[in-house]
Amino acid sequence: VMLLGKDHNHTKDVISCVDDVLRAQGLNQNEASEYMVTMLKSLEYKNEGDVALQEGNTSVAIGAYRNALIIEGIPLARNHPDTGDIYSRIAECLAKQGELKAASVEYGNALAIFASTLGGNHPDTLDALENITSVRMGRLKTFTTVVGAFKSNLGK
Repeated sequence: VMLLGKDHNHTKDVISCVDDVLRAQGLNQNEASEYMVTMLKSLEYKNEGDVALQEGNTSVAIGAYRNALIIEGIPLARNHPDTGDIYSRIAECLAKQGELKAASVEYGNALAIFASTLGGNHPDTLDALENITSVRMGRLKTFTTVVGAFKSNLGK
């Protein structure tokens, strides 16, 4: 959709196929339509976040990614890997801002989704695990530095 636009024939074909899958899963026409509209809006927000992140504007990126989480309102998307990817992107922004505790929480959200939907050995699951470990090690390093400085000041 982002590359070709909503009115391109290939985009329309893909949307039609997704609609067929949703209908086969038991959604009625209105539910399938609502799902598609929400997913497309979520993709627009996600794209906005990606652009802002590439430009180094992590605050704007976080806002856009949080808006992209509107897909959580749709039961079929709540635990979808795309939702986990959004959590990972929010975590990446927070880590770049030095908000390591908040980043750890968001990576945890991503990890839970990836592990439950993709399995423990999937590359996305392993990446999320590596990211959460890295953030937690960063928090430990910061804590160790603060404690060391505190102890040094006590001796003065």
